[in-house]
Amino acid sequence: MEMAIQNARMFLEAKDAGSPEASARAGMEELKERLGLPELPTRIEGFDISTLQGGATVASMVSFREGARDRAGYRRFRIKTVEGQDDFASMFEVVSRRYRRLVAEGQELPGLILIDGCKGQLASACAALFNLELRIPICSLAKREEIVFSPSVPEGLALGPRSAGRRLLERVRDEAHRFAITYHRKLRDRASLTSALDGIAGIGPATRTKLLREFADPRKVPEASLEELEAAVGKRAARAVRRAFHPKE
Repeated sequence: MEMAIQNARMFLEAKDAGSPEASARAGMEELKERLGLPELPTRIEGFDISTLQGGATVASMVSFREGARDRAGYRRFRIKTVEGQDDFASMFEVVSRRYRRLVAEGQELPGLILIDGCKGQLASACAALFNLELRIPICSLAKREEIVFSPSVPEGLALGPRSAGRRLLERVRDEAHRFAITYHRKLRDRASLTSALDGIAGIGPATRTKLLREFADPRKVPEASLEELEAAVGKRAARAVRRAFHPKE
């Protein structure tokens, strides 16, 4: 009953304030209280692991400041030390890499880390922080039940659907997932384009690199005009690429 009253009060306060900033503030205050955080989590970093159709595993990290997306702080990772699909080992690697670098460079650490997943992914991330001798507050949010797990609440914390804290965590989690999927698809498209270009006479590694650098979205290369291709790789290579994708021309 106390939890329900508290959630209702925070929801109404955010609604009365009528602004995303007020809602985010209410969410940070709720997370501080419910998770026993030492300070308000004004900066949250969220991690997600993505493996599509048996392809390479990648990870994403998004950054939120004061409840708003901080796109300059986003990072993407290719998993280097894990063979096959192992989300736990992948999470251990990426969390280790991220915070080992922050410590080495003397950069600001987040007030809260959010892991997309269940207890297994959370345990892997906690182990990575332990190895680095870091005590950064951390929690995870499982997709189906939307239960929050953390070292302070290992049994799980069920925040109501109108909870400002839950809404904030869901925003971070969903953005990390979107960013990971986008990166994975980009890598897949690059690999597909590279394979298609391999069969074109006169198109070598240097030309492929120029095309991938010029066209941020590899899917745009087959539809690029002859003029656009010429600006990127010169007339001869541009005509070869255009002819390969549009032979009827």
